[in-house]
Amino acid sequence: MNIWKTFLGTIILIIIMNLLGVISSWVSYLNNIHIAIYSLINTFIIVIVYIYFIRFYFKKDFIVDIKTSFVHFNENILFILIPIAVGLKIFQEPFFEIYRRITSSEEFPSQVLNINTQLDYQFVIRAIPALVIAPIFEELIFRKYFIDSLAKKYSFVKSILYSSLCFALYHLPNFSNLLPTFFLGLVAGYLYVKSKKIISPIILHFLLNFNIALLKLYGKTLLDSIDKLNLNIYYWIFFLIGIILLGGGLFLFNHYIEKIKNSKLETK
Repeated sequence: MNIWKTFLGTIILIIIMNLLGVISSWVSYLNNIHIAIYSLINTFIIVIVYIYFIRFYFKKDFIVDIKTSFVHFNENILFILIPIAVGLKIFQEPFFEIYRRITSSEEFPSQVLNINTQLDYQFVIRAIPALVIAPIFEELIFRKYFIDSLAKKYSFVKSILYSSLCFALYHLPNFSNLLPTFFLGLVAGYLYVKSKKIISPIILHFLLNFNIALLKLYGKTLLDSIDKLNLNIYYWIFFLIGIILLGGGLFLFNHYIEKIKNSKLETK
């Protein structure tokens, strides 16, 4: 697969998902469907779209890949992925903040509008796509299938870059998320190429979205405090802590994978 076919697949997926969103919202509005029922139906349809896209575009059976990934998952790696996810979330924050400043005509620091979302069944239902569906299917498509296909023609570095760019474009029209998702793609791509297993990127994606869910539920005080820093020196110290967590986590991940490889060589 070349880069153009990769972009074509991404564009097809973008068009399908956006059309699906418009149609489902329109049907829900006309029929006055409850938000919880609408979310469940929409999630089910999204899963069906992903399954058929994988089957017809890549000629793959995702169930086999998922089973294989989870069978070989070592729970010890979870403790390495947690600081990577936290560090990546902190690293992404300035890009959201700068985007808000560029697109807003108001003078900063802006009025703090952070609120804690209520934890109820509606929140849980709406969180399913972000916590379950997106980590599994997006990582399979943009990491495993895209990188594996691109690596047959390009280097692993280019394959990770191209797949990360497609992953970022997939999140349009949310322009504020372009750079953050691109960096997530780079980190997740590295984890996949280094470990040769998709389970690590899936867990990382889940942990990152789980962090976001926790911030929505309980993060008002923390987010208010970060906003009040207004990009001062303490804000960038916080950013530096994120880089240290991210870099340190990646170093530990690399060391862990190398240790596993060496132990396998010694047993042969």
